Amino acid sequence: MPEVPRFAMYSGCVLDQLSWQMQRSGLLTASAKLIAQGETIAASTATGTPTTLGLQRFGHFNGPVKRNGTALGNVVSAEITYSNNLDRIETIRGDGRIDGADPTMAALTGRIEVRFSAQIASKHRPAAKRPPRCHP
Repeated sequence: MPEVPRFAMYSGCVLDQLSWQMQRSGLLTASAKLIAQGETIAASTATGTPTTLGLQRFGHFNGPVKRNGTALGNVVSAEITYSNNLDRIETIRGDGRIDGADPTMAALTGRIEVRFSAQIASKHRPAAKRPPRCHP
């Protein structure tokens, strides 16, 4: 079981991954994954008396998918992830820390779910092509 409250101070932090999910209902959800070089555990907080953080929420984005200025559909949900793909350098050191984290190939990935209007989508569908004829 983890000790509660737990007062840990992390040093040498770098961002490995940042992602957020958007949808019509609920809260906008984001997460950040950090890699720290070291951790120091204390019996009490090292930053003084904790204060309440004033939290200001903001809404999800909204908007249609357009082509030539005409709305084709509406965004239902989306998920976006930026990753540095950090490679931990976990060597054996006397102080118990890792040597660091090397960046590799960064990646930006995502998923967008769109509900298209059947009437508008049919107007923008390309004309069907006939398959080539084969002559014996």
